[in-house]
Amino acid sequence: MKQMILQDRGIGFQPMSRPIGWMPMPRNYRVWLLVFFMVAVVFLTAFPVRAQQVQAALSQEYSSVGQPVQLNISVVGGRGAQVPQDLRIEGLEARFAGKSEQMQVQMNNGRFSSTVTATYTYLIIPLRQGNFTIPPISVNLDGRTFKTTPLSLRVGGSSGGVPVLPAIPVQPGQQSAPPSAPAIQTVPPARPGPLPDDKIAFGDLIIPKKTAYAGEVIPVEIRFYFEATHPVRLQDRPGFSGDGFTVLRFSKAEEKQQEIDGRIYNVVSFQTAITPAKSGALEIPAATIATQIQMPSRRSRPADDFFGGLFGNVGENREVTVATKAVKLEVKPLPQEGRPEEFSGAIGQFSIQAAATPRKAAVGDPISLQVTVSGRGNFEAMSAPNLIESDGWRTYPPSENFVPSASDPIGFNGQKKYEYMLLAREDRSRTPVAEFSFFDPATEKFVTLKSSALPVEAKGGSPAQTAVVAAAPTPAAPSQAAPTAEPVAGTEDLLVSTFRPSTFQPFVFSREFLVANGILAAAWCAALLFGVVRLAATSARVRESAARREVRKLLHKMDDPDVEPAKFFDLGVEFVHARLASKGSTADTRDLLESSGLSDGTRAALRQLLDQHDTLKYSTSGTGLKPGPDERRQIIHQLKSFDEELP
Repeated sequence: MKQMILQDRGIGFQPMSRPIGWMPMPRNYRVWLLVFFMVAVVFLTAFPVRAQQVQAALSQEYSSVGQPVQLNISVVGGRGAQVPQDLRIEGLEARFAGKSEQMQVQMNNGRFSSTVTATYTYLIIPLRQGNFTIPPISVNLDGRTFKTTPLSLRVGGSSGGVPVLPAIPVQPGQQSAPPSAPAIQTVPPARPGPLPDDKIAFGDLIIPKKTAYAGEVIPVEIRFYFEATHPVRLQDRPGFSGDGFTVLRFSKAEEKQQEIDGRIYNVVSFQTAITPAKSGALEIPAATIATQIQMPSRRSRPADDFFGGLFGNVGENREVTVATKAVKLEVKPLPQEGRPEEFSGAIGQFSIQAAATPRKAAVGDPISLQVTVSGRGNFEAMSAPNLIESDGWRTYPPSENFVPSASDPIGFNGQKKYEYMLLAREDRSRTPVAEFSFFDPATEKFVTLKSSALPVEAKGGSPAQTAVVAAAPTPAAPSQAAPTAEPVAGTEDLLVSTFRPSTFQPFVFSREFLVANGILAAAWCAALLFGVVRLAATSARVRESAARREVRKLLHKMDDPDVEPAKFFDLGVEFVHARLASKGSTADTRDLLESSGLSDGTRAALRQLLDQHDTLKYSTSGTGLKPGPDERRQIIHQLKSFDEELP
C-alpha cells in the first residue's frame, strides 16, 4: 500500500534515462489526451484572426486565343464564402475549377494569430482577340458583400502578338492537359506524402522565343516555386548573368499561389530582358536565388515520443539555392540586304512624331524641334534621328530623355525624346525632317520612318553688330545780320560844310583800317583752323582708327582668365563681326567672312570659332566647351593675326 501511494505521487518511477525534452506518458493516457485536446481547442480559439479581405488576381495579364488563364479569388479571414458558379464575360469562357483552403498560425511577440485563406479558382479561356475587362465579382461572406476590383486581360492571336507565358510549368515526362480541361485540382490530398527536395522548391526560366537577332531585346520571366507547407525566406534578388548577353534591370517581385499536382505552391516571379551581343549558339545559364527553407528534420525520434507524433516533424531551417534550368538560344546576325546607310543599331518596333516651338522666330532666334520615338526595343543602344531637308538651317546636337511606359517594369517599352535647336540662315517656312531607321525582328526587315515637315516662319541672318561712332556736334546757326542804317537826311550838305582835308596819306594805310582788317583776318584764320581740325577729326581714317581702338578693347577683355567660356566666345564673335562689317551693315557674320578675301587658313580658324560659339549657345546636349589657358591664348593669337591681315 505504501508503494502504491508513492507511485501515485510520482516518486516510484525509474531514474530518467531519456534525453532532455522527452516526457513519459502516464498510464491513464486517454484522460490526459482529452484534457490536452480541450486546452488546445480553447487556446487556438483565442487566437486573433486577421480582418476579412477579398481580392482577385489573374495568373497572367496576356494570353492568346484558346490559351487558358487562371482567375483566383482569395478570401482571407472567413469560411463558407459564397461565390458565383458562372461568370458571363463576352468573348471569354469562364469555368469554376474548385476551391482550396489553407490555415496559417504565427507567433509574434508572444502572441499567436491564425489566418484562414480560401481560394476559389476559375479557368478563363479566351475565344477571340482583343482587350477584355473582367468586371467586379460579388462575394458574400458572413452576411457581408464584398466586390473584387476589375481586372484587365489582353488577348492576342493564336500564333502571334505578345508571347504567352505558361500558367503552370510542365515537368519533364509530364503531359500537359488540353486547354478545355481544368488545370487545377480542387481538393488536395488529405495527408500528402513527403516530397523530395527538388519538388519542394524549383525554378523555371521562361524565354518566349528560341531564335533572336544580335542586339534584340528579349523579355524574360524567372519563376521560383515553393511548396506552401514549407516556410521560406528569400535572401536576395536572383543571380542571372553570363557571357554573350546583357541583362536589363529586374522588376519588383510578384507573388501568387498556384496548384500543381494537387499541392499549393507559392510562386515568386521576376521580369527582366536580355540582349544578345553576338550571333551564334548562345546558352543562357540558370538563374539562382538563395533561400532559407524549413525542411523536414532527418533526425530519428523515439517510438514513444508522444509530442513528436502529435505536432509532426517540426523540421529545420536550411540554406538552399534554388536554380532554374539553362536555356539555349540561337542568335542570328542582322541581314545586310536592305540595310539603310543611316541605320545605327535600333531593333524593335517604333513610331516617330515631331513638334516645333515657337512657330515664328525673328532674326537670330532659335526654334526648338522635339522629335519623339515611341515603341518597344533597345532604347539604350538607340542613336538620335538624322535631320534631312535642312538647307538654310544651322542645327546643333540634340538633348535626349527616355520615359519608360508606366506598365513596363523593366524599361522595354517607352518613349525617347530628342530636342534639336534650329537657327535659320535664311528665311524658311518649313522645319527639317527627322529620319529614323530600325530593324523589325517580327517582319525581319529594315524600316525607315520620317517625321512631317512642320510649317514655321523663321527670319534668316543674324542681328547686326556695328561699332558705335560719336555723333558730330551740330553746327551753330548763323547769326542774323545787323540792320542797315538808313541815310540821314542832308548828309551831302553836312559833308560839304564840315570837310576839311588835313593829309594826303592813302586810307588803306590808316590806323583804323589796319586794325579792323587785322581783326577780320584773325577771325578768318581761326575759322579756317577750326574747320581743318574738325575735318581731320571726322575723317574716315580717324573714324576707323577710333573704331578699331574700341574693337581691340574686346581682345583685352578676352585676356582676362576669369571670364566665363560663354562670354569669352561672345567677345570673340563680336570682334570678328565688328572688324568685317561696315557701318549700317546687317549681313550675317559667316557671309561676311566668306566674302572677306582673307586667306584660307584664317577663314578656317574663324569658322571654327563661330562653330564653337554656336554650339555653346544653342546646343542642349549638356556638353559645354571649357577652353583651357593655352587654347584661349591660341584663339586670341588667331584673332590678332586676322586683325593684322585686314587692310
